[in-house]
Amino acid sequence: MGAHRDRSSVIGPALRGVGVLPGPTPTQWLVAALVAAALCFVGSTFYVSRWAIKIDAAALSIADNGAPSVVYLSSAREDVSLIEHHAEQARPETLEAEKVAIAGLTEQFDDAVRAYRATEDYPGEREASEVMSRQRVVFFSAVTEVLAHAGSAPEHRQAALARLASATDTLLLATRELVLINMAQVTSASAEITVLRRRAAWLTHLGEALALGFTATGTLMSFRVARRRLDAVEEVGRLSAVRAAELDVFAGRVAHDLRNPLSNILMRSELAQRSPEVDTARAGLVSIGHQAQRMSAIIDALLSFARAGARPEPGASCEVAAVVSEIVTEARPSAIEARIELTAEPGRGERVACDPTVLAVVLSNLVGNAVKYMGEDLEGERRITVRARPRTASVRIEVEDTGPGIPPGSEARVFEPFVRFASGPATLGGIGLGLATVKRLVEANHGRVGVEVLACRGCRFWLALPRAERPGPSA
Repeated sequence: MGAHRDRSSVIGPALRGVGVLPGPTPTQWLVAALVAAALCFVGSTFYVSRWAIKIDAAALSIADNGAPSVVYLSSAREDVSLIEHHAEQARPETLEAEKVAIAGLTEQFDDAVRAYRATEDYPGEREASEVMSRQRVVFFSAVTEVLAHAGSAPEHRQAALARLASATDTLLLATRELVLINMAQVTSASAEITVLRRRAAWLTHLGEALALGFTATGTLMSFRVARRRLDAVEEVGRLSAVRAAELDVFAGRVAHDLRNPLSNILMRSELAQRSPEVDTARAGLVSIGHQAQRMSAIIDALLSFARAGARPEPGASCEVAAVVSEIVTEARPSAIEARIELTAEPGRGERVACDPTVLAVVLSNLVGNAVKYMGEDLEGERRITVRARPRTASVRIEVEDTGPGIPPGSEARVFEPFVRFASGPATLGGIGLGLATVKRLVEANHGRVGVEVLACRGCRFWLALPRAERPGPSA
């Protein structure tokens, strides 16, 4: 830190001495530019956040109050009209049926009104809702009167129907007033959202433009300081590479040191299970054996991952078709047991610059994962295809399956160490190092690896290895 500070502190005076950069030093320009950009960002973010809160409040008012109220009140108005219609149609021979229909509509009306009253009141809405409540009483009294005169003299029935028509109009007007109040609030909130969004967009663009301008200015003025820091960045990269190599050695050493005592545990557990004198402890010993096997698998994964980054042997090569055929043959029994159709398109004898053992490990891992995570759906198509596709300077090998695939957007993370996705049963083993090991092995052999999520179903893992320049040992 001291050496870096001493170097950067002489840049400004030296430049000023030759008349190139008068005034503040490049470091001071950079700091000032970053502070100005930060202030623009913080200021615009502050106001945009305040407007966002108002937008959320207005949207919430529409979603939770205004819009539901309009829906409930519209439903209530429709029920009123239907109740009036059934009351007008009441005759002695249809009276009971009309009463049943009116009772159901009355219950719907009351449910809609209760749901509406559960929302928050806008200004003036409480008084209008009280008017509607009073008109409801008048309306249903008129309905009862019309039903009572279903078989009465025409003049009495006409008078009752006239009172019902008047009560219906009054109740509908009271309900319409409430609808208009809520619609006005919805319109006002929508207009406020539009205005605030435009303000937020304008201020965001302005803040971004100012921040970009300050940042560009500071970057240009501090270019010489950035050049001075390049040596330090390169040194950090070198130290990071050394640290990564040390971690690889550490992982390999830990795995190697743990294998010996673990092998003893496995051996003693196996002997104890076969001995007739330890029947009472057999269940516990079996559990120990299972856990030890699990630990052994984890250690194998760590050891494989640690060794995967090693440099390949010079001149190594293999025939792709031979390795593909070998791996497919080995995996076919487990695929048949899982009711999976496993097919191969191995190509026409192309060779790649890769040791056959390394390629076998990579393909075995990819095919094994495809079988392991195919899932339990026995109704759909269950197929795994391994194919080799020659390119100009490389050979692309694909492992395509029709399983559940991986979550969209996770293609870049699937090859990271210790990353697993819940696409299979929770009981499946592994610690998330298989695909990370595949990536290290392929890249160590100057290749590339990736995955594509298929549009229909499943995914396609692929790797591209350079072609062998000359024939090598047979695979």
